[in-house]
This record gives sequence, C-alpha cells and structure tokens, in this order.
Amino acid sequence: MRAMNGVLKVWNRDSFGNVDSNYRALVDEIEQLNERLNGGELDTNELVHKHELYSKLWVDSRLRELVWWKKSMAIWLGEGDKNTKFFHKQERMRMVRNGITGILYNGQWETKPERLKFIFVKEF
Repeated sequence: MRAMNGVLKVWNRDSFGNVDSNYRALVDEIEQLNERLNGGELDTNELVHKHELYSKLWVDSRLRELVWWKKSMAIWLGEGDKNTKFFHKQERMRMVRNGITGILYNGQWETKPERLKFIFVKEF
C-alpha cells in the first residue's frame, strides 16, 4: 500500500502539479493583465490570452474544489457518521448549503418565510 501511495503522489505531481500554487499564479497573472487593461495597454493578443487564462482558472478552480471534496470525504470516512461534533458540523453545513433563503417569483425576489410558504403551497 505504501508503494502505491508513493506512485500515486508522483503521478499527481506530474499530472496536476501543485493545484493551489497553479491557481494563485493564474490569479496573479490575470490581475496583472487587468491592471494593464485599466491603463489601456493591452493589445488583442493579450486580451485573447486573458480569456484563455480565465478558462484555465475555471478548470483549476473546479480541480481545487474536487481536491478539497476528496479530502473531506477521506476525513468523513475516517470519522464515520458517529454522533460526533464533526458529524453535526457537517450536517449543519449541509443544511445551510441546501437551504432555500429566497425565490424569484413574478420578477421579484421573495425572502420572507411566510411569503415563501405561500408561494410554495400555491405553485407546487
């Protein structure tokens, strides 16, 4: 198992590099291009390059999210869903993430609980 772990680490480093440092480098380069754009110094090729960087940034951000998700799942597997502080924290975060705080109804954003209840009963 340890040999496999070493092989996987080498493959990960060669395939993806350091995800966080790659992400930070892309953000820094985009910020530099934005500063130059505000000064009116960018030509067409640099604008195209900026759009390519945004595409890479999107891919890297998804990869970064995936890495964090995998790490959280590994922790979850280690902790299990015992009646622990960790478990309850995860459940609270899931409730917040899945909660409905408002709805767009007839072009207006509704957030009051009694209004949401009325809309859901009426429409669904």
